[in-house]
Amino acid sequence: MSGNSGTTRITRWVFRIAAGLVGAYVLLATVFTAPGVAAALRLDPASVAAHPWTLVTYPLVHENPLHLLFVVTLLFITGPVVERHLGGRGFVLFWVYCTVGTAVPAIVLASLGSVPPLSGALAPVLGIVFARAWFGEDDEVSLEPLPVRIRLRVLTAGLIPVLVLPALVWRSNAISLAHLGGLPAAWLFLKLRGSGRRIHAPPTLPMRRPVMTPIRLEVEAATTTSASAPPAPVTMRETRRATSDEVNRVLDKISALGGGDLAEQLVRRANGYAAWVIG
Repeated sequence: MSGNSGTTRITRWVFRIAAGLVGAYVLLATVFTAPGVAAALRLDPASVAAHPWTLVTYPLVHENPLHLLFVVTLLFITGPVVERHLGGRGFVLFWVYCTVGTAVPAIVLASLGSVPPLSGALAPVLGIVFARAWFGEDDEVSLEPLPVRIRLRVLTAGLIPVLVLPALVWRSNAISLAHLGGLPAAWLFLKLRGSGRRIHAPPTLPMRRPVMTPIRLEVEAATTTSASAPPAPVTMRETRRATSDEVNRVLDKISALGGGDLAEQLVRRANGYAAWVIG
């Protein structure tokens, strides 16, 4: 079964819980085969005060493989989305809360009549099914491999009479009216958590193509004018005069520092070179 929001990929704690349920069933069927072991793990509403550990151990006991297969299938179908909404720790807390919270209506029913001891993880899994519908009540799911699509809230509401009828007809540890206590426990948990509003996937925004604005280059008129005007020509006479002036300044510096005969020779040669250049 798959939905139109989120993926059905198995998450970490969904896999761990399912593996724990399967492992417990294998151990009880092969190693701890004494009837007293399974009886010590079941939740008896009439004697829960004397056996408080049964508040959390009864989901480990499944009466037959079909019971286990039904519970694990529901867990795989609805659990991953709930774990993604609540997170890993929140999902484990929610599982334990629904497991323990089922004991309250079971004790109430036991005060009104005879209630068989509870076994199996149907109660917490029903809480997860309710939470899956809570987080996406308008989602459609397909009942694979059947070519049928149905809304989650319709599927969740349909599970109630499916479980109530066998509970009224047969006295069974696997299915009883007390197992339905996981539904109000899940509702109360989500209300106290502040999840009054259903969480839907955020709307997909339409993709917009980027608009490319052309970049305009503005060139000042003064720059254009100055660039277009040709540079003024430099005459040969001005070049010679500038060269002579530079040579005279260098010779004056050498004379001021004092260089003896070398300085005088340099001065004479420089004067001759300057006269040649000017002439």
